[in-house]
Amino acid sequence: MKHIPLLIVGATFAGLGYSSESGPEALVVEPFSQPGHEFISSYRPGEQWPRTARTEAGGRLLEELERRGVLTADRRLHVPAVLPIVCRWIREQRLQLLLMTQIVRIAPHPDGYEVTLAHASGMETLVAGRIVDTSSGGLPLTAEKETAIVHKRINALLHRTNLEADASVPLPESYDERLSVCRGPFASEAIASLELASHDDWPTARRKLYAAWLGRPAAWQPWTIATIADTFEQRVGKGPAVIRPNWTRLPSCVYENLLEALEEGVLAARKEGGDL
Repeated sequence: MKHIPLLIVGATFAGLGYSSESGPEALVVEPFSQPGHEFISSYRPGEQWPRTARTEAGGRLLEELERRGVLTADRRLHVPAVLPIVCRWIREQRLQLLLMTQIVRIAPHPDGYEVTLAHASGMETLVAGRIVDTSSGGLPLTAEKETAIVHKRINALLHRTNLEADASVPLPESYDERLSVCRGPFASEAIASLELASHDDWPTARRKLYAAWLGRPAAWQPWTIATIADTFEQRVGKGPAVIRPNWTRLPSCVYENLLEALEEGVLAARKEGGDL
């Protein structure tokens, strides 16, 4: 049976950072179709962006985001342009990554954990010496308190049809206490974020978003919803937390921005010993 010294669950930014520091023996598995979805696919631009990185891996990503104008000098992030940069970063880091891969079973094994995966090639069973779970929802056997949702939002990318407006002009005032809007790097771009109940499902969330948006006042009429995020923005309890021996939970969604999440993954791996 194939043996993997380290199995990282979630191609989140924390998971990618952990993998980059852990070397080629780490395998990242992700049920979603793309990496970094907790920020990119949820249209979460993040807050408190730093001017400098704390790690070499983070520095390379930050430099590329700035060089391409995806992260501006005033720390506004153009979220739709992040994915190609992250994919290139993954290739340069030579990370071992399996997308659209579900974990269907985990069982104790003398050498760690026996893990069964389902992916495009079918079912595969391997032995993982250690597990680091960076997902928001957690894995089986994870205590409910570790995965309880603290905050949940649905986000949408907004477009302003009046292109003559200046980006320096403030956005109109908010009209719904559940709804917050932040400006993007372009005059015609903003991101709306609607607070949800933790139990809201996807159809309910979309209905709430549309209802709130249809009730917008005249000042917001030049703006329209361009696209809605593919997944929720969520916050859960902060890690790291030990779930079982050699099984750690380090949720990526708790951090303020994607660079912080990536670098916290790097630093957590470094604390555990770096290369396996």
